Amino acid sequence: SIKSIFDNSFNYVLQYKIKANSQDLEKYPALFIFLIDQSGSMEGNPIQIVSEALKLALQSLPINSYYQLIGFGTNYKKYDRTPKEYNESNINESMKIIKNLKGDLGGTNIYSPLKYIYDSYEIYDKINLPKNIFLLTDGEIENKKETLKLIEKNNSKFSIFSFGIGSDFDKDLIKNAGIIGKGNYNFCSEIKDLKTIFCK
Repeated sequence: SIKSIFDNSFNYVLQYKIKANSQDLEKYPALFIFLIDQSGSMEGNPIQIVSEALKLALQSLPINSYYQLIGFGTNYKKYDRTPKEYNESNINESMKIIKNLKGDLGGTNIYSPLKYIYDSYEIYDKINLPKNIFLLTDGEIENKKETLKLIEKNNSKFSIFSFGIGSDFDKDLIKNAGIIGKGNYNFCSEIKDLKTIFCK
């Protein structure tokens, strides 16, 4: 399961490859925003990988957490208007959304949904939990420098965990988003790679 650990200064660290028991999970709830690339290049195997990642993640979140699904392409699409409480009813609803995800939102614009999240901090700050963005993308962007600067400017508010999906993503973008965002990064070329990151 996704395991959360806090240090004495309340900085959030997510370590994927260590299994935690249910008691551990109960101790470390958080807010998880899943930023899902739905650009045209995601259609086919990449969107299948992302869908599987989301299914595994939503089955493994810490108890008492909150989460939100936001898709992006040329523009972004909020599947959840605001973060939802992590419970069985909400997860079942989200699973239906995940099942129908498609790569049909145009180009790859990561900057705009990130800026929306950062500009909406007052909404997220009402949830008194560590705040994390999971970025899942297979693409490259033209405004990488500006996007990384935006992440750096806000890395005291949100941690970024970035996932490169497939084989053609910008490795430098994924790596630096995770490092600058004070989170982590992973490269996932196939669905089987996810099992080293998320586990039921």
